[in-house]
Amino acid sequence: MRWWWWWGASDADGENPAPTGLIPVAAAPGTMLYTDASVLRPLRAGAVWTYRGVQVYSGQARVPVEYSNAVRHVAAAADRVSEEGTNPFNGGPDSVTLALSGGAMHSLAAFETLPGRFETIDEIELRSPVRVNDQYTVMDRVFEDSGLDLDDDGRRDALGIAVYKMVIGQEAVALPHVPTIDAVRVRTYMVARYRLTSNGTYTDTVTATMDAWYAPGVGVVKLELDEPYDSLGFRMKSTETLVNWNGITEGIGALDSKPVFNAQGERLGRVVDAVSFKDHALVASQVRLESLPADGIALTALDGFGNVLSSQTYPSPWAMDLALVAMNGQANLIAPQGPTPALKMFSFDSSGAPTGASPVTLTTTQLANTTTGERVVAATSGSVLWVSWIA
Repeated sequence: MRWWWWWGASDADGENPAPTGLIPVAAAPGTMLYTDASVLRPLRAGAVWTYRGVQVYSGQARVPVEYSNAVRHVAAAADRVSEEGTNPFNGGPDSVTLALSGGAMHSLAAFETLPGRFETIDEIELRSPVRVNDQYTVMDRVFEDSGLDLDDDGRRDALGIAVYKMVIGQEAVALPHVPTIDAVRVRTYMVARYRLTSNGTYTDTVTATMDAWYAPGVGVVKLELDEPYDSLGFRMKSTETLVNWNGITEGIGALDSKPVFNAQGERLGRVVDAVSFKDHALVASQVRLESLPADGIALTALDGFGNVLSSQTYPSPWAMDLALVAMNGQANLIAPQGPTPALKMFSFDSSGAPTGASPVTLTTTQLANTTTGERVVAATSGSVLWVSWIA
């Protein structure tokens, strides 16, 4: 995460590796939260995290600014990805490289540390084991030539910049589509001050913080950046909250809607019923069969992203009068059948193909005529099938 380099060191020169004195003594490590930090920052090529952001300005009568940021992982090499954001903290497109090495998750990005000189900054986001109060340094540098002469003595003053992280602990985070999710909160401190060349004194210290909440198996679920906005002391707080996550094989929240087509290349008609299996759903929908005087039904298997896995179409004059239930890994379709309708059960596999089993007659009771045709409801409880109908 490269949010903190805006402070002005890009115009500085004469780096002094001496510590700034801005990093406090680390507290004793506390409770161990995770033995492996990588579970909190999964690297998953193709995965997308979408955040809703809002920026609030303190001390100013400004309307909060809302924005969005979509973050995608793109495969780079073994144990690393390119993390590409469309608008992190409302600052436009940006990217960093995430790499897992030595039990730590590294964020690497190139910065112009001196005019014309680019340097890759290696920021440790998390390290194993993850413990409360664990503190680690990202940067601790003094730039003897900051490019600014604050005391008007004809000499440029020095600038000290320190960046360090601390594991705050585990907290429950509320998300739009999840009541709460447990996440580890890590706070990054960016601290800076100038040393005046006229008398060696320091200016007031200026601080920015960035809190990140990491949920196991998901990654970053919330970000909060609190930073100075101008030289008058006003501050800006940017908060990004996870709205949805497309984790390829799992996710949080809803994906964008898209049309679904049946075996004939037509959009699915009115959906009558649907059942779910371990890794897909089977949807029963109405379809018009041109070769028949009546409608039929399409049984379409969809994966978790709405992609069609298979689709079969069957003639049925009772397309509105059916119920679909899952039992023992099969899909059972219950519908009236025959000139004098008897309620029958037809068996299909989880893809919607017939199993070959003979239909089972459940009742010969005449179903009532209704304007909607919705006269059959079914459900399962373990190995028991429950069916109700309007007679």
